[in-house]
Amino acid sequence: MTAAEELLNLYEAAQKKLVEIIQRKALGGSPAVYERNVLKQITELLKKLKKATPEVVRQMVLEGYKTGLESAVEDILKVKIPAPPVYNLFSRIHAEQINLIVRNTVDSLTKAVNIVGRRMQDEIREAGLRATAMKTATGGTVREMQKDLEQRLLGLNLRQQSGRMGVRYKNGKIVPLDKYAAMVSRTTPAEAQNKAKIVQAAEWGYDLVRCTTHAPTCEICAQYQGRVYALTREAANGKYQSPNGEPLRFPLLYETALVHGYETIHPNCRHRFTILPARAYSRAELAEMSRMSMRPFEDTRSDAECKAYAQEQAVKRARNDDLREWKRYKSLLPEDAPKTFAGFRSMKRANSVRYQQLKWDAAFLQEYGVDADHPPLPNYEWATGIDKKLIGYSLNKYNESGKNKALVFDRALRYTEANADVLEAAIKEGLVNFRAIHKGNKGYGEQFEVRMLIRGPNGNKQPVITGWIFDTGKDTPRMVTAYVDDNKRAQYRST
Repeated sequence: MTAAEELLNLYEAAQKKLVEIIQRKALGGSPAVYERNVLKQITELLKKLKKATPEVVRQMVLEGYKTGLESAVEDILKVKIPAPPVYNLFSRIHAEQINLIVRNTVDSLTKAVNIVGRRMQDEIREAGLRATAMKTATGGTVREMQKDLEQRLLGLNLRQQSGRMGVRYKNGKIVPLDKYAAMVSRTTPAEAQNKAKIVQAAEWGYDLVRCTTHAPTCEICAQYQGRVYALTREAANGKYQSPNGEPLRFPLLYETALVHGYETIHPNCRHRFTILPARAYSRAELAEMSRMSMRPFEDTRSDAECKAYAQEQAVKRARNDDLREWKRYKSLLPEDAPKTFAGFRSMKRANSVRYQQLKWDAAFLQEYGVDADHPPLPNYEWATGIDKKLIGYSLNKYNESGKNKALVFDRALRYTEANADVLEAAIKEGLVNFRAIHKGNKGYGEQFEVRMLIRGPNGNKQPVITGWIFDTGKDTPRMVTAYVDDNKRAQYRST
């Protein structure tokens, strides 16, 4: 695993943990106690994240810097001039540049973490004040305070991928902490590579660099790619001459392509800079480079190039959408989702039965799974009557009113009276993960329905509907029915 991948994993885990802290079931108590507990957990998590960041960033920068130095040697050898002097990665000049990139990267990540932390702390404190006021006025509870936090921090749909905890860009877009770290993990190694080349070029006495060319490219990079840039004002303003002795001009790198102070043209940029040894070229060649490099900085792409770039970005967006979808399925259905992203994309492109089932199961979980607003069946831990109802009714092929249910259980999942205990265990597990739907009271007690996904001995998953009643005067649920919702699955298969 590269250091960039390690950094990304570190922040993805932190983002997930932040969401878990907010969504974790409140244990009761007062809003003030809940507020203190949540603030303490979040503060400790972010503190650990900031502590772990510098070493991972340093390794990431070292890897990128080393790659840049190796590429710098290749730049010289390509033009067939004597090999450059041996470089030392840990020389004073390189150590200073490495430390500078590390500090800047750590500072930007720390700032992002602090922004998220401050926002969460402010929201938690305000939620506490609202809960206190609500309790005074209406008897509001800690649970309502938690719902308030979930809506404000994570968005109304708790299963959505793009939470609202994050770093706000100038355009108003809020990027989650893990996505911000992903951008940093891609951009920082590129900055280190470019910086290594630029510093080494100066150390070897070279003062011109060329920006690579890529097609298609964006409207920003289109202005800067392919040009030769000067690293010093002398090289920019006449140090080199044309065949007739006229001074040649080159744009100064840090006043044009890298004017913003970063070592890449923009975040996630794939353009790199190569050392250009002037003595390897004739005056005529340098004059042509100067002419091309000093043209106006503007987007000169053709309509075809613009369309090609737009198409490339659409492909990337589709890939990113697929990646988010795959990660979502891995989180919701770890046993069913493909182990590799390539396998998932292949399955999705083919729109296979397995992909349709995975998509349907995830939608079922989103619709019927437990979340902050939809709790499980009250006192499900003490549910009774499951084995009696299964053996005597739902799995009994000789019971006149239950035999059809038994036949479907056998056909769809391979559950029979012989393995009723396995189905009972699956139902008890389903009560933990799926919400209870209140169905009213018809005079015998409060009735509920719990729709759950159950896997059978044959490996298939099917939606199973279970019915429950709290008999009058009792606080434990009793199962009154269980059957496979085969019609719903059949309808899904036909779509």
